[in-house]
Amino acid sequence: MDRSRQRWLVAVLLCAATVAVFAQVRHHAFIDYDDNIYITQNSHLELGLSAEGVRWAVFESFGEYWIPLTYLTWLAEYEFSGIDAAVHHLDNVWIHLASTLLLFAFLTRTTGAVWRSGFVALVFAVHPLHVESVAWATERRDTLAGFFWMAAMVAYASYVARPFSWPRYLGVAACLGLGLLAKPLPVTLPFALLLLDLWPLRRLSNDPERVFEPPLVRRAVLEKLGLLPLVIATSVIAFLVQQGAGAMTEVGGLPVWVRVANAFASYAAYLGVALWPADLGVFYPHPGADLSLAKAAMSAALVLGITVFALREVRRRPWLLVGWLWYLGTLVPMIGFVQVGIQAMADRHTYIPLIGIAIIVAWGSFDVAGSRPAAVRALVVLAAAASLALSVASWRQVGHWRDTISLFAHTLSVTGDNPIAERTLGYALMKEGRLDEAIAHLRMAVSFEPRFAEAHHFLGNALARRGTHADAITSYQRALRGDPTNARLRIDLADSFAAVGRSEAAATQYRDALARGAGPDAAQAYVRLGSLLAARGDHAEAIEHYESALRLEPELVIARRALERLRRRGF
Repeated sequence: MDRSRQRWLVAVLLCAATVAVFAQVRHHAFIDYDDNIYITQNSHLELGLSAEGVRWAVFESFGEYWIPLTYLTWLAEYEFSGIDAAVHHLDNVWIHLASTLLLFAFLTRTTGAVWRSGFVALVFAVHPLHVESVAWATERRDTLAGFFWMAAMVAYASYVARPFSWPRYLGVAACLGLGLLAKPLPVTLPFALLLLDLWPLRRLSNDPERVFEPPLVRRAVLEKLGLLPLVIATSVIAFLVQQGAGAMTEVGGLPVWVRVANAFASYAAYLGVALWPADLGVFYPHPGADLSLAKAAMSAALVLGITVFALREVRRRPWLLVGWLWYLGTLVPMIGFVQVGIQAMADRHTYIPLIGIAIIVAWGSFDVAGSRPAAVRALVVLAAAASLALSVASWRQVGHWRDTISLFAHTLSVTGDNPIAERTLGYALMKEGRLDEAIAHLRMAVSFEPRFAEAHHFLGNALARRGTHADAITSYQRALRGDPTNARLRIDLADSFAAVGRSEAAATQYRDALARGAGPDAAQAYVRLGSLLAARGDHAEAIEHYESALRLEPELVIARRALERLRRRGF
């Protein structure tokens, strides 16, 4: 079979494997973990592709990220299909598939090795670590940024194949810029392109006996410096937005030694699950100061040992150094030196770095097999078995993402003490009306993290729905100690005070909530405060609050009827 037919065959296999693994997401629901913030409860998406919607996407930060291109895709989906989980999930799959084919195209064009390139692309397509990036609607930012990363590599291969051309160079820059607008994921792309200059492009030396020639290295570095303004600008914006949103963990909370130790431990852990992808969850709690220094030291020794070996082998096996430094370097922004969030690691962080490990495995296996027919046949069988095993494991992992309860129940089963997972599972169970189960998980969340204000709030809600308002009040008051400005929390506390007959305490909380700006809950708070006041004879003030509610929501029937009753009685 000629090489062209081989490429088409591999491309078809990549499409079939990707669709087989991920097609089930069309039946999946949104997840009450970021999906609710960025998609299902994001009122901005109702603007669609209007001028106001585009202005919001481009010029306003939202949540913890400035990702205007990702927001534009969600606005487009809302414009044409509303909030449809199937559309959001399948669009992620198509983008991921396009990225897979672009990666395959780049590797085959630059190495000529169709089957090794196909294996790397297949690992990218169906590795269980990549399920999170594809099956999670919110992670459109990963798949979209990844697509432009792959497009940039293809554009770069075209750029280096011929003499310097500004249009082709600007094409690479445009892909980088679009990727950065989807998510800051491609901040390490210039570094990755420099690695590709070493292998497979072999632009850093014209002498087979030398790995580097200084003039060629200087030229390659200068090319990448032209891309840095895009990276620097995006990095500064991302840092400021995440810091403003509170996503940056305080340095005092995580000492430098903890962050460095966890980074090395995470490098080893990611490598372990890349080679044996088991027990994968959506959230892995950060160990903090409890991290084993012995484990961190062994991980650092492993990283250093592989790096030294790869450097020593660079002349004979340049793909080893490129793959390893790709893995290390592209993980740097997510590895925890600058701690964002409270997780130790995350599967989605491997979306690009895992390519480096796949390259090492593919080219390393071929190097070991050599030209011995028996070894080559054995390698083909092993590659087929590994591909099938990865596909089956990913298919099962995708199944855990069908809804919030399934995902977080599975996460708890593989991560142990996990207050975030307990909180999220408890909230999902409460929404389903499974109050006893919800309360059990929310109690576990606050036992693991007693200062977890949101978990205390949800626990109060579950207890209130069960009718145990005295216990709910205790939970709400504990939540307020950690989140005193939360107006919704004060309204819930006021409701429970009212339910046990403590009307004065309830009125105080309603007033405090309204003074803090109760947002979409303000009208209901005015009505409930008005009802309390009317019941104790403060009719004039009650009327004022009913009128305030109607100014906010003119069609609010309960406020209108209460106001009419008071006026019929002459107040």
